[in-house]
Amino acid sequence: MPKIRPDSEAKRLRSQASEVASKLGGNDSVRRMRLEHAVALLDRATELDSNYFGAYWDKLIYQRQLEHYEKALLTGKQLMRLMPNQPTEIEIEGALSELNGDRPSSIKYYTKALLINRIRLDSMQSNQENITSLQMFYAFDLIALKRYREGNAIFKKLAETAKDPAERQTYLYYMSMTRKEVLLSLQGQYPTVEITTPEPTVKK
Repeated sequence: MPKIRPDSEAKRLRSQASEVASKLGGNDSVRRMRLEHAVALLDRATELDSNYFGAYWDKLIYQRQLEHYEKALLTGKQLMRLMPNQPTEIEIEGALSELNGDRPSSIKYYTKALLINRIRLDSMQSNQENITSLQMFYAFDLIALKRYREGNAIFKKLAETAKDPAERQTYLYYMSMTRKEVLLSLQGQYPTVEITTPEPTVKK
């Protein structure tokens, strides 16, 4: 498990990396230089504290933005080392494996995340807090495994039972997502639901 209190110097480096990466202005080249600088600072942070989950998480985000997918894959493995039974980290590793052309590994990760989410859903009450979020990611796992009909059936049910109109719109949009958009979602790059013409629904 990650340390409750990370190394103080590692925390300072993570904060500095965040400041560097969040600076506004400049062209794409300048933006990339900032992200690379932020990653370098986070490399130092994780060298100081190899169990600093937050530093690895930020590093993964910046590496993904830089499209350094092979490096992001290695960072993702560190996240799974620290949180081995968390489906979010497993799903991210699956999506990154697929981006790196390793479909067999991605299937293994998606299947593992699906199983963990299924076990958690089976142990929860229907009115329990966060159950809809868990159902959503379970549906994403199904679609990542190309089980489109099952995944969209879950989104349809969530939309039908949603009390908030905005929430209902979100689930309906998820039903229209392409598999590529689902993989982006599993990496944490959530597409906006504020669109007027969604892409065509994935074929069942």
